[in-house]
Amino acid sequence: MNERPSSAPKLVALVAASPSVCRCGTRLSPGTSCLVVEQLPPRVLPMFQDLGFCSVGCVRAHFLESLSILEGMEGPAGEAVVSDLRLVYRDLTVSFAQLLAAQARIGAAGE
Repeated sequence: MNERPSSAPKLVALVAASPSVCRCGTRLSPGTSCLVVEQLPPRVLPMFQDLGFCSVGCVRAHFLESLSILEGMEGPAGEAVVSDLRLVYRDLTVSFAQLLAAQARIGAAGE
C-alpha cells in the first residue's frame, strides 16, 4: 500500500478555539468544526498560518488564489519582495498536488 510521506501536507479537522472567518465569509465560531492545512513547507507556511477553512473547496480556492498572486508577482518587482519566488511557487504547487492526490485517494476508497 502506498502511504503518503509523513512530511506531506494534510488536511486536519479541528474544533475552532476562537472566532474566525473562512475566506468565503463563513463565520467559524468557537466550538465549530473547521479544516486546517498542516505539515506545509516552511516557505509556504505563512500563507496558511492561523487560517481555518469551512470546506475542502475553500482550501482549494485558497491554494489557487495564492498561486495566482505568486504568478502576478513574477518579475523584478516581485523578486525584490520575495527573493526565492520560484521556490515558493514550486513548494505551493507541490503541496497543492499532494493534497489533491490525498483527497482523490480518500474519494476512491469511499466508492
